[in-house]
Amino acid sequence: MARQSNGAAPPKVSIISEGTTFEGTLISSSDMRISGCVKGSVETAGKLVVPESGYIEGNVKAASLDIAGRIKGSINVSGNLLLKRTAIVDANIQLGRLMVEEGAIFNGECRTGDRIIDTSEIPASPEGTGNSEPAHE
Repeated sequence: MARQSNGAAPPKVSIISEGTTFEGTLISSSDMRISGCVKGSVETAGKLVVPESGYIEGNVKAASLDIAGRIKGSINVSGNLLLKRTAIVDANIQLGRLMVEEGAIFNGECRTGDRIIDTSEIPASPEGTGNSEPAHE
């Protein structure tokens, strides 16, 4: 096994490659990268990365999660969740912190701690005001 310059072993990463379909439950103590398709549950104590080619249909649990691909189901992230501009997420989410790039698509409920954020009930900002309160007639 190759060593890093500081003498430590490189971090282990479990990979489902593009073109691969897995059905069932994936559990790992290391980081994971899902470039293919998973239908079932994915659980890692580390970071999960879902690039543009990745698709997960089922339950996801991770310490942190970066999504550029697609997830349909439920997501539980104890730390950071990053939705990149190409992400399409149809899921209910429980998380520590959410970061969203412009262009990402999210449908579902988002829960941080004890608060629920339902994106369908957030009023749009009236054009040009920068205020989230509806304009008065």
